[in-house]
Amino acid sequence: MEQVITTLLTMFMAFIQIMSSLLGGGLGNLGGLGDLIGGGDTKIELSWPVQNKSSVIAEYSSSHAGIDIEDKEATSGLGPIVAAADGTVSLAVTTSDAKLGRYIVINHDKKMETVYANCWKINVTQGQNVKKGDVIGTIGNSALTKTAYLHFEVKTQNADGTYSNVNPLDYVKNPNSGTTLNTGKFVFTVYGYGHGVGMSQEGALAMAKNGKKYDEILKAYYPGITIETDSKVTESTKITRSGTEMTLLEYLCKTVKQEIGSGTTATLEALKAQAVAAYSIVKSTNSYTTQAFDASFSYSGTLVETAVKAVFGKYAAYNGTAAQTVYFASSAGKTTSSENAWGGKIAYLAGGVASPETVKVSTVTYTTDEMKKLILANNSSATLGADPATWIIIKSQDNAVNSTTGYVAKITVGGKEMRGNDFRANVLNYGIKSHCFTFTYVPDEIA
Repeated sequence: MEQVITTLLTMFMAFIQIMSSLLGGGLGNLGGLGDLIGGGDTKIELSWPVQNKSSVIAEYSSSHAGIDIEDKEATSGLGPIVAAADGTVSLAVTTSDAKLGRYIVINHDKKMETVYANCWKINVTQGQNVKKGDVIGTIGNSALTKTAYLHFEVKTQNADGTYSNVNPLDYVKNPNSGTTLNTGKFVFTVYGYGHGVGMSQEGALAMAKNGKKYDEILKAYYPGITIETDSKVTESTKITRSGTEMTLLEYLCKTVKQEIGSGTTATLEALKAQAVAAYSIVKSTNSYTTQAFDASFSYSGTLVETAVKAVFGKYAAYNGTAAQTVYFASSAGKTTSSENAWGGKIAYLAGGVASPETVKVSTVTYTTDEMKKLILANNSSATLGADPATWIIIKSQDNAVNSTTGYVAKITVGGKEMRGNDFRANVLNYGIKSHCFTFTYVPDEIA
């Protein structure tokens, strides 16, 4: 009987080893097993390492070895850190490490290690035995926001005796909240519509209603230009756009209609200004596909046709060369520079031109999770710290709205600096109407 029992036990242990290998190094890696880890008669039960009311503000990932837990009740240096289980302190680093700051490592029966990093104060020493719930230190803070948080890691032992990081949330649960994920939101307040460089179309319409002529509108938005006439073209000159042949008159009428609308008698001069700007773009880029185009527009007899014919062949020039008369929908009070939006100085696109239309203000909200996905989709190596409020930092802006609000020139996103216009286009996928914005991060209240 003893031999039979021994044989059965040997077969059972072999089966356990095979299953352990197939399941990634240990049955303890299965989140469904709750807070218990280990085998045989010895099991390690982990508890939440932050004593105060708290929430997870940064999750475990391939580039973030643990979770960051914000202390909701204490400022830096005062929030207690408690041992997650009985064990022996294998490291107590009291000098600030570049990655972990001051940190503690506790070994649990040589089956698991827990790491407590970003400590303000350490109360234990290497080799010291601790019990679950013992206060082992206090929580440090974020260098940028002074938010008190603990960086917590869990490591399980491999067959070769080494330790590998696992997701702590598979082994511990926050007892202070129904959720561990910070589900705050980024609220953007946005001014105007478009890149903000050159002529504001709504501003041009407002100027026309105020009695300004087309050339006055153009010279206001593009300081230093002159209005020239191209004598080599006629209304019947043939051009080809996207494989379709048409007259230059047709192209300009359908472009003006799509870009600024069909207008009214009061805004005829704005339509003329748009026609000149559109032809200037053609002259400066030698392209008929960079501008919007209404292929179905029946322009014959319309106010648009009247406007285009009145200024046909005219274009804006700077120092004798056709100007890049870029334009946009609506300003934030003043235009911005080409350097702010794209880089590179252009004298007649230096920005700062006051625009008379009423500034349109819009609000867009992104959840923390939505913003995280957008940032990482644009830059998979972005550094997203413990406090989501530090993920996006406006570095500089002009004064389009006022002395503290304008088109964003430089912004840091996940540790990478970029232009505000690139943030709008490449990170937010044009989810906001312009790069003239402010934003606030609003963390959710923890129940």
